[in-house]
Amino acid sequence: MDALAPMLMNFLEQQARPTVQTKVTEQLNSTKGDLKNSLPNTIMNYLSGSDGNGGGNSMVSQLISSLGPNFMNKVSSVTGSTVDTASEGMDTLLTNGVMNVAKSVLTSNAGGAQSDGVGGINFDFLKAGKDGMVNQTMAASTPVIKQVSDNMSKKLSSSIPATIAGAIQQMVDSNGGAAGGALGMAAGLMSKFVGGDGPGDHTVNGGGNEADIKAAGGSTGGIQQMLQNLLAPKILLLIQPYMQKFEAQMSSTLENELRNKVFSSDYIKQTVMGMLTGGNGQGGGASALLGGVMNSFMNGGGQGGQQGGNGQSAALGAMANMASQFMKNRG
Repeated sequence: MDALAPMLMNFLEQQARPTVQTKVTEQLNSTKGDLKNSLPNTIMNYLSGSDGNGGGNSMVSQLISSLGPNFMNKVSSVTGSTVDTASEGMDTLLTNGVMNVAKSVLTSNAGGAQSDGVGGINFDFLKAGKDGMVNQTMAASTPVIKQVSDNMSKKLSSSIPATIAGAIQQMVDSNGGAAGGALGMAAGLMSKFVGGDGPGDHTVNGGGNEADIKAAGGSTGGIQQMLQNLLAPKILLLIQPYMQKFEAQMSSTLENELRNKVFSSDYIKQTVMGMLTGGNGQGGGASALLGGVMNSFMNGGGQGGQQGGNGQSAALGAMANMASQFMKNRG
């Protein structure tokens, strides 16, 4: 076990972490793409009432239809920037959580591993206990996946209502508000309904704040306030299908990585041996791994040269034996 621990930790950091990080980032980017591509249409359908759920009323529907295609472009832009902000750092948070769990599970299960011959390491515990380790890690990682999903959902639902409503108010204001034309008539009707307040006359409550609106180039006012109140309780529900899909796909992806790489005895043995011998394209990692192994044996716990010498012999014996076994098995 003394020889095995530093090797497993180096394997997890140098090999497993990058692959897990890549898979997490890929899945997160896929979810971000879904949100950016589909959520604007979902919001528009809700506001106009075309989703069949009565989200919009006749005044809102008339106003939305009067804004023209430029409004859809604005909704897409606002949604995209909000999604990017909400997802910042989430890949690192999830990767760190999963890797911390994997380290704990792997080292605890390796605790009973015994030497296989003089200086050799027996990796059989990986085969015998792999399913249990995968299940343990997934059980402990599921709350981390859920935390990332909830973090993104909260950030999106706490800013999108204000920014979308602010964009509508800004477009109404820039087009003359109650002036002639379809947009003017719709805005005039809305303004009468909400009390005829102008830009900046309302404070922002719920679903975002004035900083969100300013960042998206929107403005406050009676129409903004009404639409924000309309969207605020609904956005979180609109987001849920996307985040539930993310949780399911992320769980499936991570379980596959744990089963086929992180806890795979064949993959670990091949990678560790490659790092030791410089084979399989892993030569660049050999120095770091050898350093970790040699330090663990040569320091000797501060007990003097004799113990250090014994540690050095054990380390060299372990590496020689493992390299020999690897070359024999590969042959």
